[in-house]
Amino acid sequence: MWSPVAPDAHQGPAAPGARRRRHGRVARFFRGYLMMVGALTTLYVLLQLAVRLLVEIGRWMP
Repeated sequence: MWSPVAPDAHQGPAAPGARRRRHGRVARFFRGYLMMVGALTTLYVLLQLAVRLLVEIGRWMP
């Protein structure tokens, strides 16, 4: 049965010697790098699309 008080009660307690897996500095750097590259690529594509749209509108104007 679902309990609003303890949503993770079915998992049980963690082992006393268990540690959460931590990612290193390199993994964080690559994650940030990929996010930045993705954002810049998206911005570049949107700007190219806007320029092409304006050029096409300019061709239709007399």
